[in-house]
Amino acid sequence: MLDCTTLFSNNSKRIGGVDVRVVLLADSAFKLSTKIKKPYPFNTTQDEERKSFNYALSRSRRVVENAFGQLKARFRRIVRGVDNHIDKVPHIIYTCCVLHNFLNCHNSDISENWEAGSNVRTQPESSSTAYDFDSSAENIRKALARHVHNK
Repeated sequence: MLDCTTLFSNNSKRIGGVDVRVVLLADSAFKLSTKIKKPYPFNTTQDEERKSFNYALSRSRRVVENAFGQLKARFRRIVRGVDNHIDKVPHIIYTCCVLHNFLNCHNSDISENWEAGSNVRTQPESSSTAYDFDSSAENIRKALARHVHNK
């Protein structure tokens, strides 16, 4: 599905001599690729550049997760999964985002009962990183780590 969009190839920025395109932020359960960025594996002797990258990635993911948490609290249909035809799902999510932003602009609160009732889906099991090496993806992650650390 990620290969079907031009979002990644049409938007890029040169960072530290490396062409960095739009990426998806992920946790360690996902495979590192040029389109998906995940944190460096935990290591007690990790250098400051990697720690800075992991911290920035974690903060960014938390903002996105909080936004989706609010969206799911307001539109309970998303919590149960969208069982429409796969071609309709992006339109449904986009519509929910637009409506959510509209309601936020007009000070419409999210019911606390809705937030309390949202189901939590389990994350995929952590995969082994032994075969999780893509040199171009690693070059992008290193460039981002240097950039974040030097800010």
